[in-house]
Formats: sequence, structure tokens, C-alpha cells
Amino acid sequence: MYASIKKTGHYKNLFLCLILLIVWCGLMPPSAWADTQAVGKIASLTGTLDVKRDGKSLQAGIGEAIHLLDRLQTGPDSRAEIVFIDDSRVRMAPGTILEVTEYLYQPDQKKRQSVLSIWSGKARFLVTELVDYVQKGFEVQTPNGTAGVRGTDFIVEVRKKESK
Repeated sequence: MYASIKKTGHYKNLFLCLILLIVWCGLMPPSAWADTQAVGKIASLTGTLDVKRDGKSLQAGIGEAIHLLDRLQTGPDSRAEIVFIDDSRVRMAPGTILEVTEYLYQPDQKKRQSVLSIWSGKARFLVTELVDYVQKGFEVQTPNGTAGVRGTDFIVEVRKKESK
């Protein structure tokens, strides 16, 4: 009789721990689930670059790691160049807001799937051509559309609507 009571108590404790774990995971912000591995770094910077990560803002410098879901904003007289782990590059003009929305790079499996969102400003994208890759998508999203490329050099500018 004593053994069955102790065993039941063990299951109650295990069940309680499981419930607490589920509640704790549910309270974590979605960004906490994101991969914290760097997807790129700041290669050059003139002026300021503000990086918003996990609800915090920091002034970034050359060599600073860029992560998935980072939101980057150049200052009014600033320029920045980001080099990603697949060697693709983004050159941001003054006043540009860009987000690393999605970034998958698995050279051993020959896969790259990148999505960058530009909300305002101007940026030049120098996308590395990955000839023998089975998946090599690189997308740039704007408020008005999406450009999907595989390896090229192009510029995107997002302007504010002027009221008439």
C-alpha cells in the first residue's frame, strides 16, 4: 500500500513539473525561440546603425553580429554594409530600415532561403550565386511587393507616400 501511494505522489510531481514547463514556455516571447546564431556581421559603417533585437536597441559597430529577426536602421547621414554567412551583401543608404525576416543557410545540404524586409529607405543587394544548390532563394520584401532572386546585384528603394 505504501509503495502505491509513493508512486502516485511521484506522478503528481512529474505532472506538476510538466505543467510548469508548458506555462513557462508559453510565456517566452517568440523571439526567444529564434536561432541566436549570427547570420551576418557589419562589414563597414559610416555614422550610426541602430539594431533592435529582442525588444532592446543597441548602437552597433563594425564587426557586430547580425541575427535572425534583427531590425536595422541607419541614421540620417549614415551608411552600412552587412555581409551574410553565404557572402551575400546588403549596402544600406541613410535612413533605411531593414529586417532579417528569415535566414536559412545550410551549405552541407546545399540550401539557402533568405528573406529580408525593407520598410523604408534604399539598399543595394549583392546576392551570391549558389550554382549547385538545390534551394537558393533570396527574397526582398517591401510594403508593396516581393523580389525573389537567386544571384544578382540590384537596388530597392521604398519611399513614403506623399500626400496631395
